[in-house]
Amino acid sequence: MPTDYAGNSLSRAKKIRLTSQVGTYKDWVGSSDTTDYYKFDLTTRSSFDLSLTGLTANANIELLNSKGKVILRSAKSGKSAESIATTLEIGTYYIRTYRQSGNTNYKLNLSAITDSAGNTLSKSRNLGNLIGTGTYNDYIGKSDPNDYYRFNLSNTASVNVLLNGLSANANVQLIYDANRNGIIDTGEILRTSANTGRTSETINLSNLAAGTYYVRVYPSGSINTKYNLNLSVNPAPIVATNSGLTLNEGTQSTITNSLLQTTDLNNTATQLTYTLNSIPTNGIIFRNGIALSLGQTFTQADLNNGLITYQHNDSETTSDRFNFRVSDGVHTLNRTFNIRVNPVNDVPIVVTNTDLILDEGTLTTLTNTLLQTTDAETTAADLIYTLDSLPTNGILFRNGIALSIGQTFTQADLNNGLIAYQHNDSETTNDSFDFRVSDGVHTLNRTFNITINPVNDAPTISLSNNHVSYINNTEAVIINSSATVSDIDSTNLENGTLTVQFTANGSSGDRLHIRNQGTEAGLIGISGNTVTYGGQIIGTFSGGNDGFTPLIITFNNNATTTATQALMQTITYDNISATASTAKRTVSFVLTDGDGGTSNAIAKTIYQSHFNYGEALQKSILFYEAQRSGDLPDTNRVTWRGDSGLNDGADVGLDLTGGYYDAGDHVKFGFPMASSMTLLGWGAIEYYDAYAQSGQLPYILDAVKWGTDYILKAHTAPNEFWGQVGDGNTDHDFWGAPELMKMERPAFKIDADNPGSDLAGEAAASLAAASILFKSTDADYSDLLLQHAIQLFNFADTYRGKYSDSIIDAAEFYNSSSGYYDELMWGAAWLYKATGNTSYLNKAETYYQEQFGGLGLGTQNWDDKTYGAAVLLAQETGKAQYRNDVEDWLNYWTVGNQNGDRVTYTPGGLAWLNEWGSLRYSANTAFLAFVYSDTVNDVNNRYSDFGTQQISYILGENPNQRSYMVGFGNNSPQNPHHRGAHSIWNGDISTLGNNRHTLYGALVGGPTAPDDNAYTDSRMDYFANEVTLDYNAAFTGALARMYRDFGGQPLSNFPTPDVPDKEFFVEAAVSDASDRYTVIHAKINNQSAWPARSSSDLSFRYFIDLTEVYKAGYSTKDVYVQSDYTPGGTVGGLTPWDTKKHLYYVKVDFTGTELVPGNSTSYWEESKIRLGIRDYVPTSAWNPANDWSYQNLGVGSDLDITSHIPVYEFGTNLLFGQLPV
Repeated sequence: MPTDYAGNSLSRAKKIRLTSQVGTYKDWVGSSDTTDYYKFDLTTRSSFDLSLTGLTANANIELLNSKGKVILRSAKSGKSAESIATTLEIGTYYIRTYRQSGNTNYKLNLSAITDSAGNTLSKSRNLGNLIGTGTYNDYIGKSDPNDYYRFNLSNTASVNVLLNGLSANANVQLIYDANRNGIIDTGEILRTSANTGRTSETINLSNLAAGTYYVRVYPSGSINTKYNLNLSVNPAPIVATNSGLTLNEGTQSTITNSLLQTTDLNNTATQLTYTLNSIPTNGIIFRNGIALSLGQTFTQADLNNGLITYQHNDSETTSDRFNFRVSDGVHTLNRTFNIRVNPVNDVPIVVTNTDLILDEGTLTTLTNTLLQTTDAETTAADLIYTLDSLPTNGILFRNGIALSIGQTFTQADLNNGLIAYQHNDSETTNDSFDFRVSDGVHTLNRTFNITINPVNDAPTISLSNNHVSYINNTEAVIINSSATVSDIDSTNLENGTLTVQFTANGSSGDRLHIRNQGTEAGLIGISGNTVTYGGQIIGTFSGGNDGFTPLIITFNNNATTTATQALMQTITYDNISATASTAKRTVSFVLTDGDGGTSNAIAKTIYQSHFNYGEALQKSILFYEAQRSGDLPDTNRVTWRGDSGLNDGADVGLDLTGGYYDAGDHVKFGFPMASSMTLLGWGAIEYYDAYAQSGQLPYILDAVKWGTDYILKAHTAPNEFWGQVGDGNTDHDFWGAPELMKMERPAFKIDADNPGSDLAGEAAASLAAASILFKSTDADYSDLLLQHAIQLFNFADTYRGKYSDSIIDAAEFYNSSSGYYDELMWGAAWLYKATGNTSYLNKAETYYQEQFGGLGLGTQNWDDKTYGAAVLLAQETGKAQYRNDVEDWLNYWTVGNQNGDRVTYTPGGLAWLNEWGSLRYSANTAFLAFVYSDTVNDVNNRYSDFGTQQISYILGENPNQRSYMVGFGNNSPQNPHHRGAHSIWNGDISTLGNNRHTLYGALVGGPTAPDDNAYTDSRMDYFANEVTLDYNAAFTGALARMYRDFGGQPLSNFPTPDVPDKEFFVEAAVSDASDRYTVIHAKINNQSAWPARSSSDLSFRYFIDLTEVYKAGYSTKDVYVQSDYTPGGTVGGLTPWDTKKHLYYVKVDFTGTELVPGNSTSYWEESKIRLGIRDYVPTSAWNPANDWSYQNLGVGSDLDITSHIPVYEFGTNLLFGQLPV
């Protein structure tokens, strides 16, 4: 059989690289090698060609996707060559070559060429507004028979299309989709070029109107060819301005480009040529002082440069004109230029033009004592001043409205005191503006001068952002690292001061300091009470040692604004109290310049927190990765989790893999999963910027999408939704890692005959929320989510019923006790928010009025959505009823509602509602309080303060100073009720002290009574220590809100991979011995957890040193090995390891016996091996003490773990232990 180069399975497929050149791979398939696999990746959308040639027997090919599913197949009979040609998107693909009959060599020929152009009119490549020449390279052929390009003409133009660089016959068409229907109809092909062979194709069309055009490139037949497409557009010029010239009788005037201007997108003003078709009859046209005659020319550049003038001949005529044609060398336009001649009148007189004098930065009226023009024939209202230039250091106003260049005022305005000048407070001493004054006939040009008296300007300071966050007991924070300082009239701030002080909530533990950066250039240094900049003293400081004494810096003449700005950027805040108040501090900055100028006071708010909310948010999101089911991506960051539930849905012929496990169990309950995705998505919508700023946006999007991808997958028909995978009781009987599940996992659905309006309505809400979330980052996915959301809501609304009446197994665990109207209202509200369709809003409001009419004394949870729906309706409508209902409900959770009812509080401040998962209710309410306070109303900060207090309690601000988030803060839970985190090998929930894995970010249930001490960190207490998808959903959004206000830094390089403890190992003891033999009792263990897995290919080796045997003149044939007891495996003979040193080993092989963590007997097997010398060998030849594997063994029934008995998988893969040295 020839050498086999290709892999024989997907996992061992030969990796190949595709290029635009055909690559060939040779191999063989036949009776002993029936299938070859190849793997390749595409990083761009590509035209793909594949052929199988050189066959001497029947063989076929298949193109597979990254999951191994067949995309295309070629299976011709006999020895015919096979081929596949198609267009592929970015991704990973496999090729399967397999024998149909006989044995045959083959050649596998492949190529992939990037496909940049669209393949239909509607998906044509958009070239935009085309000007000049563009070249585009691509490929057409069997796999890509059409390439379309789209370009726009903004005005009439000539178009040239050239198709060249052909290696086979290809043609080109120019198309205009006149009716814009995306279809080429009769008469819409403007021109076709279809030469034979490889001859270039050309299309030239002139005077195409403005619009959108298409170019189609297509092959002649099924050939393949690369091509170069050259498009050249030459737009026609446009006479943009032809307003005519007005001048006084007998005068000369310039024809400027404001009167006559032609534009051309691809020609310069010099290339635009005007030719005189007729000349004026009452005057002369001059170019740069030289008269022009009939047929002579000038350019647009001449007009732009003021070189073209008209001189009236002083005749008693009132009009004139000349005809011209203007050309860009290709296109020509014919026009007439009209001239109006005004009769001459008397010239007005500027009798007063006296300088205006004012102080810097002030406003002064420009009266007629400063500027006055008279004309005996014209009233003051008809004497018009036109601004030819504006003041550069101030603004002119007419009656309070700023004037711009070209605007006018009258002498009457000056007489009535309506004209004023405002200096811009710059350090300038003069200003001016140019004007022309006219009586309607004559114009006088003048300049008005302004003198400014200097005054001292106050310095200005600015601080970016509105608050800074400080985490208690951490390093001091710079209050504003981007503060700015300027003083336009001071070179330094000698004798000035910078005062920084608390104006709200300062405390004795607060500190204001200057950070000592050093004495290098550009750095602020501190020595004693002296401040330096770049090593040079700029002043001294005092104070800042508590929240009541200002920090004051007094400057010398070295304190430039640059140095002062650097100083302001180093002012820090911290607090030395062990339990500092979390009240928001306000710090004020005031700067004086030493010359009498004082800046405005600029305030900065300091948010005080005891927690790193960036870390908390980061970990809360990570929890969802630990809950994933299905084929986990390489990006999954929880190293102790592996693939699981890979057959979900197989019992009903569907792929229902993916999604999330509900809690510490492995059932996929669709109802709470969808509810969790809705709240998780809502938090990301409301606090999108916080996720982005913390760097957690990709992770929250990934977390939501993992859930919504599964919900989409479970929606298999418009009126069919799979709401559960796994039997609750069967699942709960198994205490082990999800990777080890072997029980049946039945799938349950709702449909028109077995409705579930609550489940379908919640699924619709989750997808609608996600469609909003993904709209800006993945529009196609957003549209898909919304399409399914609409279908699911219609299903829910049309076929009414409780899902737990249809999925009976769910009733025991997640019974829909609130009914389904809350989910119908919730889903409709979300669809209104996603679509703006008022029919959904009308439904939501109708359900609210008819079914609820107000809110109860509970909160949002997986079963009851009325509270979240009411907040949404208050957001979307602003109506008083929803606002009043929500605020009365939030008052129940804070100060008490209008009936005097108030939720129970623990002494330490937890708002406690229910014994099972009490923290979940507090976190959900905190989240809704945050959303309502941020978007609708926050009565005296009551609701936002409530949210802050509850989240702070959860993270550790409670009497026990313990965090209820796993892996975060002080004294966090070690043993949440979670099978995967426990990862025990014997199926016993009580085994071990702490869980083997840290379930980072999981929120546990919390106190089971309104008592801060009613919590035990026990994995057996699922009331207090269970974790679920819905516990973390709103909690995560609340953490994002806390991060927004209080900040914190997510941990870098998090999570760090777990360091596995013992997984596969042997424990052994000497159970019997004499001077002629040794009996070893050994147990091999599979306690794997990184991730947990089963194995049927384990073995171990017992190493023995036979030096004494050989010294006595004997060999291995004089030593025996036998199994006294090995029920699950076999014991081999002596195998050489190092014959020079007389080292051998005995292999105890359990291949075929599955060892799997699961119950008390499934994870281990045992063997008793007897090794000894035969009866005729002297006892001096037997000494087990120097055997490598004899070290560290127990005695009798006390087996000890030993690394000197190594464990192998597949015979040669060393999993555990040390080899002889």
